[in-house]
Amino acid sequence: MASPASAPSIESLSSQDQIAALVARIEKLEAIIELYISPIEEIFSDDAGVRTAARRAVAKKIERGTDALDQIPEIRDDLDELNSKLDVLAHKRKPGKLTKNRLKKTDRLLMDNGNRPISYSQMARLQEFKQKYRDQDMTKLGHVYEQYPDRYEIRGSKFGGKTIVLTRQYFKNLTEGSH
Repeated sequence: MASPASAPSIESLSSQDQIAALVARIEKLEAIIELYISPIEEIFSDDAGVRTAARRAVAKKIERGTDALDQIPEIRDDLDELNSKLDVLAHKRKPGKLTKNRLKKTDRLLMDNGNRPISYSQMARLQEFKQKYRDQDMTKLGHVYEQYPDRYEIRGSKFGGKTIVLTRQYFKNLTEGSH
């Protein structure tokens, strides 16, 4: 069974795009750093001609690299923002004891039902949510289901609302594990 952190979500897909952009920026910075560090040995050479050539090379590189150097604060901000989003995603993906129990109960209810779709309203009753808060509790649980696309399929019902069913692979894993 895959861990919940491996399940892609809309947030993680946009984070992957941000990561790709940051990786490209980091590669540019690494190239700039390499340009500045590599000629340092030549700048301190005993040969005056080598020192002069190295200084000219560094001066040319400085002229070309100033735009990239100006991006460093933006890159830091982007990294901070990405790290905070990843922290939020990691935090969201760790269900508490109550949520784990509700997921187990969902699995059991769907298995007992032969993995036929169960409407959210019926699932809320089967989960024994208090009638006053059923819609809110089921909406929250529905968001948890969406974090596990390898386990649950959420479908729109032809009568309105949503239904839930186990994915074929997860259903197969549960039936093989129950023997």
